Amino acid sequence: GGELRRGKWTQEEDAYARRLIAEFKAGLLPLTDGTTLRTFLSIMLNCDPMRISKKFTGAHCIGKQVFRRDQAAVDARAPAAAARARTELASLEQRFMDRIASGGAQTGPGPAAFAPP
Repeated sequence: GGELRRGKWTQEEDAYARRLIAEFKAGLLPLTDGTTLRTFLSIMLNCDPMRISKKFTGAHCIGKQVFRRDQAAVDARAPAAAARARTELASLEQRFMDRIASGGAQTGPGPAAFAPP
């Protein structure tokens, strides 16, 4: 079934979410401009958007941040740096998925759902 994640955040989920947020804010992800951070995270972490809002409050509030691709930054990023970022993100995702698998919860679509062709 398509059970959404709920409850306590694991360390792995937190680390993965924070890296996704950093890449999102930098405008480096292959997303459509106007995608909200809250929606993006809820899809990637397979949870209700309200769970994202509850996690990121106060100084860490993500509010209504929307994605704006920074094509200049994407173009300026060395291929090795881009590859390293993809590898690091995939590694964080894998640790998150492994933790979910050991806990029996369902997983989300993963970054491949947003990967460029």
